[in-house]
Amino acid sequence: MRSARWDHALLSRLQLQSTSDQQNLQLYAPIAASAPTAVTPEQGAVWAYPQPDDSLDEVAFTMADALLGRMHLSGHLPEPGPEAHAQVHEAVAVYKAVRADLPEAVPSWPLGLPGWDDPSIALALHTPATTYLTVWRRPGGPATTTLRLPEQAGGAARAEVLYPSASQAIAVWNPDTTDLTVTLPTVPSAALLRITRTEPDAP
Repeated sequence: MRSARWDHALLSRLQLQSTSDQQNLQLYAPIAASAPTAVTPEQGAVWAYPQPDDSLDEVAFTMADALLGRMHLSGHLPEPGPEAHAQVHEAVAVYKAVRADLPEAVPSWPLGLPGWDDPSIALALHTPATTYLTVWRRPGGPATTTLRLPEQAGGAARAEVLYPSASQAIAVWNPDTTDLTVTLPTVPSAALLRITRTEPDAP
C-alpha cells in the first residue's frame, strides 16, 4: 500500500506501508531512519535497490537501509558480480535473523532525528535484551562518530558488527559514559551493529 498520508486509521488496517520509491541509496538513508516515527518497523517497507555499477560499499549501504524495516528487494538483481551478490545474500540472511525482534522493538535516534542532508545518520531499535543500531556515513561525515545510548546504562555491553561481515567498521563501547564510538572508514558506508548486555544490572 502506498499513500501520501500515513495515520493510525490507515495503518491499523494494513500490514504493509511502502516508505518511498526513492532509488538513490544515499537519499533513502534518512527516509529509512525516519520511518519508525510514523510506522512500525515490521510494517514499514524499505526498498533496497543494489545496482550493477555499485561498489561493494554502496551495495552494503543500500542493503543496510532495509535491515531495520520490512525488507523489499528491487533493481537489477541478476546483474551485479559475485561479490555484490554475496553481500545481498548476506544482508537477506541477517534480516531473517533479526526480523523476529522488530515487532517488540522501540526506536531511538542517537544522533537526533535525521535531516535530509545530514552526513551521519543513526537509527537504534531496542528490545529488552538487544539493541540493533544502523549507522550511515554520507559524504562530509566524519569517519568516527560517538553515539549516546542511555538505554544501555547500568551494565557492561558488547557491540558487534552484524552487517556487512567484511566491513571495516569498528565499534567500541564505553560503559562509563554509555557511549558507543563507531568508525566507518569509507564514504559512503553503513553498518548494522548489535549491542547486548554482558552482565546483569546491579540490584
